[in-house]
Amino acid sequence: MKRSNIMGWIPIWPGLFLLTMLIACTSFDPEPRPSRNLEIGEEVEVASQTIPSGGGTVVVNSPGSEIDGMEIDVPPGSYAASRTFRISTAPITSDKLGENFNPLTPLIQIDNGGGYAETPMQVTIPVIIPEGEFPIGFFYNEISGSLEGLPLLSYSPTSVTVLTRHFMSESENRREWDDNLKGVPLAMDASANMLIASIKESVLAGKTIINSGFQPGTDDWEFTNLGSYTSPHGHCAGQSMAALWYYYEKKLNGEPALFHRFDLLNDKLKPSFMWMDNPLGYRFSSVIQKDFNFDGWINSLWMQSFIPELTFKTFAASMLVTGEPQSVLIRNSQGQGGHAMIVYKVDYNGGILHIADPNYPNNRHYGTGVESIRTINLENGSFKPYLIGLNAAANSISMDQIGYSGKTSYIHWGQIGKRYNEVLDSTIGNVAPNTFPEYRILIKSEKNSVLQNGHISETDTIRFIVECPTAEVFDLKNGVKLIQFDMYEEAGNLDEKWDQPTSSSLRTLKPGLNKIGFYIYAQKNDFGNKMYFIDFKWFDVYYSKLKIDPDPIVAEPGEEVEITARSWGTAPNNASYVWNFGDNTKEVTVKRDSTVTHRFMKEGDYTVTVQLYNDDTNTLLGYVGAEANIAPGILSRLKRFQYVSIDFNGDLICNNDMVSLSLSIDNSPPGVAANYPIDWSGVSFSVNYTYNWELFSGEKVKTEGNIQCTMSANGLKVVSLSAHEVNTYPETGDIFTYDISARDVPYDPSYMYDEYTPRFRNEGPTVSSNIVSYSSRWDFTDSDGNPQSLMCQSADYNNPDDAAYIYITFSGEK
Repeated sequence: MKRSNIMGWIPIWPGLFLLTMLIACTSFDPEPRPSRNLEIGEEVEVASQTIPSGGGTVVVNSPGSEIDGMEIDVPPGSYAASRTFRISTAPITSDKLGENFNPLTPLIQIDNGGGYAETPMQVTIPVIIPEGEFPIGFFYNEISGSLEGLPLLSYSPTSVTVLTRHFMSESENRREWDDNLKGVPLAMDASANMLIASIKESVLAGKTIINSGFQPGTDDWEFTNLGSYTSPHGHCAGQSMAALWYYYEKKLNGEPALFHRFDLLNDKLKPSFMWMDNPLGYRFSSVIQKDFNFDGWINSLWMQSFIPELTFKTFAASMLVTGEPQSVLIRNSQGQGGHAMIVYKVDYNGGILHIADPNYPNNRHYGTGVESIRTINLENGSFKPYLIGLNAAANSISMDQIGYSGKTSYIHWGQIGKRYNEVLDSTIGNVAPNTFPEYRILIKSEKNSVLQNGHISETDTIRFIVECPTAEVFDLKNGVKLIQFDMYEEAGNLDEKWDQPTSSSLRTLKPGLNKIGFYIYAQKNDFGNKMYFIDFKWFDVYYSKLKIDPDPIVAEPGEEVEITARSWGTAPNNASYVWNFGDNTKEVTVKRDSTVTHRFMKEGDYTVTVQLYNDDTNTLLGYVGAEANIAPGILSRLKRFQYVSIDFNGDLICNNDMVSLSLSIDNSPPGVAANYPIDWSGVSFSVNYTYNWELFSGEKVKTEGNIQCTMSANGLKVVSLSAHEVNTYPETGDIFTYDISARDVPYDPSYMYDEYTPRFRNEGPTVSSNIVSYSSRWDFTDSDGNPQSLMCQSADYNNPDDAAYIYITFSGEK
């Protein structure tokens, strides 16, 4: 099989037409396009061997091949099932990878079905290393045409051993997160492209400083590794790998630098200032930390601890050839923990690795903000231990094992990309596995209603609590699990801390807009009194005595409506009212007049808002919203009313006796100053009500009921209605229960009583077509103390002396 370019190759299927179709089809042409930085010749398969889940060694037994004798050591348990390893080679005929790239082997392609092994695999490749040169193992990225350094374990004049957890192509790795590749059938090899190159020792020695483009304070995160609820010991690896991923995949492709990209408030020189004000990035780092199994580091770092000079040279050589930052893993040899960082610059002759440490963002001390240039030093052939805590608040540990990890060779690169997509849609930390606990910010002073952005408070004080049903450590109040939180004002100053006795915080509001930041945190079992990050959110809360009148605004399309912002005398003399009608028309500013007129030209439901300003000080004093229901015909009128009643009459059979009875169901409490609003949704409404009242005799009654109704699109017919009401007489114990279900009741335009009260009605025998079902039940105790029931159901609508009728009447116009 002949390939002139590794990235341009597509498997040859029978028929030239099919090959042409594959090349032309847009679904097989993902962006970015394949690179031509490496030209190769004819591909030859040199090995195919199946390794069981118990592990084994893949051996290339191909006399005459340049890699005859190559071995892949697959540790037991690396894969859950057996894997077939296929190895091919192709000569490298030319390249555009720079003057420092000197390939010693052909391109080696390894395919084992994809995925990451549980532990690193050792790959030993035969190679002749020229005297005075240092070998480097690389993956070749078939999409970008770039090289990725591999961890070097050992080398001799005739072989090189490198480490990796996968043999996946870049297109396969990216497919998990890249929208251009998701769901696209493989158009390129699924195999990893590996090779061994070398660089002259004299070239390395001649480069006093080897720099990558990565810079602390530009490309690292601005927050400090302090640990979180999901990763209480710290998230150094997640933070470092997420920053590297963003640099490689986003920054180098033209997106903004990472430092302070996702927060609102910041101070470049103070890492501790509002460090929690990047919940997306902080959760991203924590989730990545928990997503990955880092156990494989232990064995790898133990092995690399015996070759410090080789490890140092691998950092230098990989950075020189690729021009990119590198990942460094460090560990305490006594098992006290490990740490992950980024090497961004190498002083080769000085033996210094310059590092971006997540405990020192922008190379600054978390507490003081004082600059602290972080380095790992090689002295007399050995690395000096690096002193650091597992997080910025932990005691320092001597990290005496230093290792090179590469980019994708240890860490599942595609999984980081998937998680970054969750950052973009603000679901990071909420998608299983490794999620943060769910919580709700409740307004305790408003019957524990859930706080929403843009909340309007009618009082100048407001008390909050935070509910977290899955918290490990909590305050239990009235059966609710409460956790801690602090509130910050818009400049980033601590405003109110969580109050232990009340498990709440009280915030005093200024007139107008109050921007409040909520830092949510909690304790964990077995971690003492330490508090751990859960989330941070900003909310706009308005304190306003404003009210829009009417609310809701009900009108027909094109009808002029008058709307007033009522402030009960609190508006200043020099006031401005800025109206937004929610219908994509321009905002209207009215000075020194609280009333405005407007025409809504299209049917729909809109949100109308008004902002009240003091023109003398240009200060926002209030903000409020109201709903506008714009619909043609009678339907728009109906939405102005507060009450609905259903009246029915017919000849009924009650315990086998025919009687004439009527029924009335009504959400209007007689003689009671209460309002049970009708809740409209499109052409349907519902209302629930409970009220207490008295008969003229003074006997008390409790009424409970609900009504559901759907109108026709033009509002001229009650399409369906169901109503249920229970009247209880506490003094006698009597209970009356009414139920009615009706349909297709027409509007009566001639009805007019006292005020415009729309009525839907039918009378006479044809009422039978409107009544779906009816029942009336009287439960009482007779004179002998025995419980009795009287049940009535409709029977006859034809008696002219007792005319049947149904009335559905709206009243109480707002």
